[in-house]
Amino acid sequence: MLKRFKSFAVAVVPILMMTFAGCSKEKGVVILSAVDTPNAQAVGEMYAQALEAAKYRVERRFSLPQAQGADEHALHHALRDGHIDIYVGYTGDETFMLDKEPATNQYTAYDDLKEYFEEEGITLLEPIPANNAYTLVVLREKAKGDGAKTSADNSDKSSALKIAVPDAAYSIKTFTNIFDKSSTLKIAVTDAFKNGKEGFGALEKSYGAFSFAEVVTVEDKDLFAALESGKADVAVARSNDGRLSDSKFKALSDNYAAFVPQIITPIVKKTYIDNNPEIREVLNKVSATLNDKEAIELNKQLTVLKKEPKEVAKQYLKDIGK
Repeated sequence: MLKRFKSFAVAVVPILMMTFAGCSKEKGVVILSAVDTPNAQAVGEMYAQALEAAKYRVERRFSLPQAQGADEHALHHALRDGHIDIYVGYTGDETFMLDKEPATNQYTAYDDLKEYFEEEGITLLEPIPANNAYTLVVLREKAKGDGAKTSADNSDKSSALKIAVPDAAYSIKTFTNIFDKSSTLKIAVTDAFKNGKEGFGALEKSYGAFSFAEVVTVEDKDLFAALESGKADVAVARSNDGRLSDSKFKALSDNYAAFVPQIITPIVKKTYIDNNPEIREVLNKVSATLNDKEAIELNKQLTVLKKEPKEVAKQYLKDIGK
């Protein structure tokens, strides 16, 4: 199922460039929007520019309420009522918006959402094979467990991750490794995490009861700084966060799948895309070139280097066309 998740950029770039070449006559207008995250809006820009290269005229509506973070139903209603043709959303958030509980398997979550939407004549195009679910992040040097401390010598909480086990170094790789010693650790989270539909409740459901020595609430921009300063030993962040491009940080494996998948996918009315099959081809070919590594790099350009989504999208499409 969903073999499309395994597509590679090398295979689709020549076809993508042929699509971009198109013909000289304008083919129609496409009204497009995207949810309010830098990555989704950059992907929306990629779709827009790819459609323009294929001789469509694109009307960008990135200022709708949901695209500004104000109303989680706004884009869904705008699509359903014919005010937009396509929007870029995340599978997990879209499922929550429908008051459904997302599956924790990314393939099942995609297929379930597609089935839910079919009742309203809405469908999903090919997803981007990158999962922006929540994850736990630590400093890589502290996850090595170099044996510098023993479990009996744990007074320095800033080094609490460096706990030796008899005759072997203890390596932090999974969420379970964190929860095994959570009572000695400080965790950094955002208000959005604590008050959202996911959070500590989702973690307890999968990993059982736990308690941290301290829960430090910071703004998203300060999560990784909290790790570097020793203010926290572990932080909750997104899997495709641009700051993970820095090798000093390590994202851990959610080995019991606590957090729901957040896969970017174009959402359209079924009748619209059935009547415009070339639009499906253009967007699917762009989606197939992306993956987790590319998504992290895109987010780095957007959030760390502070580049505009339109600029980042333009450079990305140029790069894959070389």
